[in-house]
Amino acid sequence: MAGTLALHAGSVSLHRVVPVMGDTPRGSAILTYNSRPSGTLNPYTCRIHFGRDN
Repeated sequence: MAGTLALHAGSVSLHRVVPVMGDTPRGSAILTYNSRPSGTLNPYTCRIHFGRDN
């Protein structure tokens, strides 16, 4: 539903991530909003935050 807040618990939700490089552990908090149901992030935003285009 548009306007719904969805929280993702990475340790208990099936998802993909790119490998962590270096000695610093991964940490991220990304807040996004899409006014359309089933909206997705654009390729630029995915690349900046997740290191991939889709």
